[in-house]
Amino acid sequence: MDKTTLEELRKKRKAQEQRLIDELKYKRTCLRGAPTLPSEAEVQRKIRTFVKEIMRITKKNNFLDTFTKTKALQPALYARGEAALYRAKMESVWLQTSHGRECFRSAAEALAMCYETYKFLIVAESATRKTRDDFFAEDEDGLSLDPGITSDYVRREMDFFDEVLGTMQTEIRNAEIQISNEDHPNAMAELKQMISNMQSTVDVAVNALQQETKDLARNVTELQSLMKNIQERVSSISASQLAMEERFVVLEERRKSSQEEVRNVVKEAEGEEDLLDLDIEEEELALRDDTGVQVHEEKAQMHEEKTQVHDEKTQAHDNKTPEAS
Repeated sequence: MDKTTLEELRKKRKAQEQRLIDELKYKRTCLRGAPTLPSEAEVQRKIRTFVKEIMRITKKNNFLDTFTKTKALQPALYARGEAALYRAKMESVWLQTSHGRECFRSAAEALAMCYETYKFLIVAESATRKTRDDFFAEDEDGLSLDPGITSDYVRREMDFFDEVLGTMQTEIRNAEIQISNEDHPNAMAELKQMISNMQSTVDVAVNALQQETKDLARNVTELQSLMKNIQERVSSISASQLAMEERFVVLEERRKSSQEEVRNVVKEAEGEEDLLDLDIEEEELALRDDTGVQVHEEKAQMHEEKTQVHDEKTQAHDNKTPEAS
């Protein structure tokens, strides 16, 4: 065995001794700070609680499976030159395992404190050895409550955590060596390439924005032209409607005027007919003594003249009515 290995073992042994000394000091401080000793039932309840916590952490312990799955990714990641990614994954698993180890260690230390307190209860005669032995003969979640068995179980689990963490640290160091061996491009070249890609993306976005702006301006112009045409058509329709209303008023006035003229003509014709009838009656009285044939002929002739005058007036009225329309 070389000197380096002996030196490491000596340092490890010294660290363990120092840790035990610190634990004893911590326990002594806790006992001094406690006003009174807890009852036996309370100590037993705490022992069961911490044993349950230890078993819960043990059952939940899947760090080895996670480490195995991550280790299986090593060949593929190394082949793609992604040793940094492998290191990051392994560091994440190492942190999770380290956290689980600390939780397990805290529960184990609390359980050891409870066993020490139980000893003080025996010394202070607050509990009997028989009740203690009966309690230690029981188990919790399949783990015996005897301090010798629980301490051995805790020691083996802590050794397992330390072994897994050591293997993970070895993988992390190997990944760092692989990273240094990989041929990565210059950081400045990567930065320039990234800036070039960003510039290209910005140029494409600016061109697209300019095209959209032009399309929008063209659409606005077309919309304004369409609105102008609509306004012109509305104005034209309004003017046409106004002209039609004015023409309708004129036609209505002409119709009323024509009706008035027709009524006047009819009245004049009726007056002339009355006068003509009166003249005919006077002539008939004057010629009453003449022969019947002569009177009849004259009467027929006068009737024809009367009819002719009436027809002429009616025809004149009919000719005047279309002109008014």
